Amino acid sequence: MPHITIQMVPGHSYDEKEEMAYGVQQFLSRTYQIDEQMISVSIEEVPKEEWAHMMSDVPDETLFVRPGY
Repeated sequence: MPHITIQMVPGHSYDEKEEMAYGVQQFLSRTYQIDEQMISVSIEEVPKEEWAHMMSDVPDETLFVRPGY
């Protein structure tokens, strides 16, 4: 039963965030045959000016995909 936390800069509407969360839930359910009811998704907004600092606190062993810039 995974819980996924998405951290992103502000600027997306509630509906866009809800669509993203359900999309992630559905992807995990289809790809890994997990019941959707077992998957939760939260979205945390991080102010743009705090983004670099927040990313520097993410442990290397938990960051599986790095930004490509």
